[in-house]
Amino acid sequence: MIFGQVTLDGSWINKKVFSEWLDFVEGEKVDNARNFNNLMLLCTGKEMTNLYMQSGIYYCSVVTESSNIKVPSNLYWHNAATICQRNTDISRYSLVLLHKSDNVIIEGGEFVGDLRTHKGDNGEWGHGIKLAGASNVILKNLICREFWGDGIDLIEADYISSISAGVGPCEKIFLDNVKCLYNRRQGLSIEAANKVEVRNSEFAYTGKYRMTAPGCGIDIEPWCTNEEKINQIYFYNCLVHDNNPLRDFCLEPNAKFHASKWLSADTSVPVNRIVIDRCQTGKLYIHGANTVSITNSEVDEIIHYNFGYNIMMNNCTFKKNCDIKDRSGLLMKNCK
Repeated sequence: MIFGQVTLDGSWINKKVFSEWLDFVEGEKVDNARNFNNLMLLCTGKEMTNLYMQSGIYYCSVVTESSNIKVPSNLYWHNAATICQRNTDISRYSLVLLHKSDNVIIEGGEFVGDLRTHKGDNGEWGHGIKLAGASNVILKNLICREFWGDGIDLIEADYISSISAGVGPCEKIFLDNVKCLYNRRQGLSIEAANKVEVRNSEFAYTGKYRMTAPGCGIDIEPWCTNEEKINQIYFYNCLVHDNNPLRDFCLEPNAKFHASKWLSADTSVPVNRIVIDRCQTGKLYIHGANTVSITNSEVDEIIHYNFGYNIMMNNCTFKKNCDIKDRSGLLMKNCK
């Protein structure tokens, strides 16, 4: 250990950083917020830093509309720890935040929220890992579970109050062998992102302990229309199951946009280019999507379909009869 009971400041350049340099203490009685702040500060710099987080169970408090674990750019975080959020009544926060961070890899470990012991009843934005306008990010071999909001959230970089909208979507995000389990609002929310790839991952049990809508395993859900929010989203070999009884996998990438334009048959609605391949999902919910390919996948049933355009399902298997009254914009081939 090098730094004990110390708050660091200034600029740092390190090729390698070890959590053992700091006085981390295991157990829920100790708040390691200062240590996590110090740890991330030690990783700032223009060159790539390898951060090695030791094994153990470490607790960290959260901050309203921010985080005590703000991940900088140019970081490879090798995580062997379970990082738990301390109980709170705050409604809007992130345990881990990547705000405009670029060139980041987070590999390994567990990130655990306070869902079962949360002190408040308000809000739905207590997220596990939040990417806000982040780019070139890889999340792999990790678990996000039991958060008050979403396990993982991809959203715009900034909110502009003058236009009541967000700007700066995430770019080039890759998830591999990620599990989002037992969260309250969603497993994974994609609110503003281009070029996202999700492989070999599981999104399940949303709402098992406590739930707020939508309660999906995966939800593609832009919240405003000031720019095209969703483009080139790819899922491969993912499991989405046992979430909200009304929906598991929710595709509503143009839900806000179509409300005023799609009803007048305006096909200039943003093209989303969503691909779902070799996945297994429970109830599929499609509302306001343009250009979606679902292939070689198992689907319990399409629970809702509306305002679809260029939706292709090929070589898919349904566990239940898929009796959709309005199939406009939906083409099925080799499905059973």
